[in-house]
Amino acid sequence: LLFSALLFALPFVLIVNQAISGMSRDIYLDRKEQCGIAIHNSLFHLMQRLQETRGTSYMAAYQAAINNKLADRKKEMRDLLVKNDDVTGACGTTPSSRQAWRETRKLIEEALDTKKALSPADSFRHYSRSIESLIAFMALTSDDTEIMVDPRLNHVYLLDAMVQAMPLLMETTAQLRGKMSGLLASGAPPARWQAVEMDELRAWYSQLGLQRNDVLDSLERARRVDGAVKSFVDIYRVKVEPKYNLFEQTSKRLLFEGRATGITAMGMFNMATSVLAAYDTLYRDISGEMLKLLHDRESEAVARRNIVLYSSVAA
Repeated sequence: LLFSALLFALPFVLIVNQAISGMSRDIYLDRKEQCGIAIHNSLFHLMQRLQETRGTSYMAAYQAAINNKLADRKKEMRDLLVKNDDVTGACGTTPSSRQAWRETRKLIEEALDTKKALSPADSFRHYSRSIESLIAFMALTSDDTEIMVDPRLNHVYLLDAMVQAMPLLMETTAQLRGKMSGLLASGAPPARWQAVEMDELRAWYSQLGLQRNDVLDSLERARRVDGAVKSFVDIYRVKVEPKYNLFEQTSKRLLFEGRATGITAMGMFNMATSVLAAYDTLYRDISGEMLKLLHDRESEAVARRNIVLYSSVAA
């Protein structure tokens, strides 16, 4: 009789076990994704500070008074590197990811600690290589933590804007900020800027509009998929677009019309920084919304798993 009862119960046990295993897997992935977003947040902040350090370094080559500010930026960067040593080791990152962080960290340290005299352009390129490596590492950690495999389409579009499009957009904006501010600090009018520098700046300017459209397209797609999701397009229009338009128009005056009247090096730097700060606010809003959605989904999965578990025990 006991044997017959066990045979009768076996299919039920297998079904319950399969259900609980599936829910546990979903909970694990939600937690891993939340951890991945937290890592991306920390690296995003590091990227911004490194971009500021690059721009300050470029201006300092022409204005010695900025050297004290540059020293402060470098000290902050070293503190952030130590902090990110712990952050990047979270979430069960792979050996290849940890090695990639060591390589990226080395490039950043080399940019900060360069002892030999470099030309402003060479120093700028040195910093840019470290930032390029950092952005690639951010993409790698996103893969490791499976951020972009979220099954919900609206989440994928939000994550595409936050994880893939925004770092590139921020870097192009920061490159324009650093190079134009430094050239203005040199005292030379746009007509006397070297042709290779002007070509590079104009290429960044053209790229900026395309990257901005990529971000907006992803946000608009997320809204169309799920109208209940917070409309980040509307937030962009209010918080970012006015500052972006001013920066875009001022850059156009410099790069295509050769007019620098009323535009100072620090004024350009601060104008671009306000755009980057607005993008950072948008990034934080998207990140916060994603963490909330994932936390709610995790809580629902835990509740369902507990119901199945307790019901099966009672049965």
